[in-house]
Amino acid sequence: MRDNEILSRINALVSEEHELRGRLAAGEVTTDEENARVKELEVALDQCWDLLRQRRARRGVGEDPDNAAPARPVRSRTTSSRTPRPTAGKPVAGAGGVGLPGQMDIQRIDLDRPGDLLAGLHDAHLEAFAHLQGPRMSLPDFTRMVSRGLPGDLLEAWAVVEDGVVVAGYGLELPMSDNTHLGELRPLVVRPERRRRGLGTALLAHAADRLRSAGRRLLVAEGETKDPAAGFARARGFTASLGEARRMLDLRTADWHRLERMLGEAEARAGGYRLERWIGAAPPELHDDLVLMMEGMNDAPQSDDVDDMKWDTSRIAASEALDSEFAQLTYSMLARRDSDGAPAGYTRVYVDLAQPDGWGRQADTVVLREHRGHRLGMVLKVSNLLWFREMEPDVERIITWNATSNAHMLAINEAMGFELIDEWNAWHLDV
Repeated sequence: MRDNEILSRINALVSEEHELRGRLAAGEVTTDEENARVKELEVALDQCWDLLRQRRARRGVGEDPDNAAPARPVRSRTTSSRTPRPTAGKPVAGAGGVGLPGQMDIQRIDLDRPGDLLAGLHDAHLEAFAHLQGPRMSLPDFTRMVSRGLPGDLLEAWAVVEDGVVVAGYGLELPMSDNTHLGELRPLVVRPERRRRGLGTALLAHAADRLRSAGRRLLVAEGETKDPAAGFARARGFTASLGEARRMLDLRTADWHRLERMLGEAEARAGGYRLERWIGAAPPELHDDLVLMMEGMNDAPQSDDVDDMKWDTSRIAASEALDSEFAQLTYSMLARRDSDGAPAGYTRVYVDLAQPDGWGRQADTVVLREHRGHRLGMVLKVSNLLWFREMEPDVERIITWNATSNAHMLAINEAMGFELIDEWNAWHLDV
């Protein structure tokens, strides 16, 4: 089997496991039937991951990966991809192959039926990031990040429970369409009052162990540069990669007359293009255009040892559906060349309907290479901002992220009046 065939097989096995849980909940199979089939799935998953690791190891030393064969599967109870829930009142020490300090209850969160654990991890996340400026992540938005991620990716989440309270935990996302050598923390958090007790270190070791068991070598995280987490990352072997900055535009004090003048000047340079706009999910007839836009986002600066993301219409459709499912209302604009209808650029801003907190979130902005030099980036962003302000009068501020090396986009944002909030790093750890 080739690598892509093995990954497809892994996806199919994981999907079957999820479907099996749903059938059990619906009463379509018995507990014994589910347990028996899950054991078979776990053996098959072990064989797939082992074969994938062997193929990559052989390829790394110049040998033929097709000579690899999976070892006889031996599944450790502590590294099972489907860790059993602990019995009430009996904390699990060292789940996942890592001895956590003291007697601590670490639980894998069932992302199909997360119950209170995911809500508890969200609350811990809010406490861990309470000192930072900017919007707070709503529970639906957090749920999307931890349990759904990008369409097609594999995700898992873990929580440490003390006295019935989630005090720490992390999410882990494993890309499956691209970047199959890495995993991303989404994120690792410890409540402030529970820090300096070894929880973060133990959970990081747990995450690295999970990553290695999945045949991956690079753990990726992000954090604010002045946050204590930056020192934690450096002390544990992470290296700083891509620098990023968060900026905010206060719509209550923005110079709207100046923005309108800037738009007029940019439009004078952008003759031969027209704008299309829509609210919510993009109609299917635009999905091919959005594939080109998202592939164009690969031109933006990115971390070392991170590959371009791959997109197709099914992934676009799934991503658009997730926006609606998790209460994110988007306002999008597409620039199109008049002469041939070719898509040229794209931008979008969204609001979190689950948390009407006065914040808008600037998301993707891109102009494809052959259409650059016409001020389309400025036209798109300012036009969309003016429309967004008209449609969402209660929004007071908009936040945006950019790589600190993305000079062109930073120049546009600063000209519009965005002001620096803080700077972040992408952190890499070779496991």
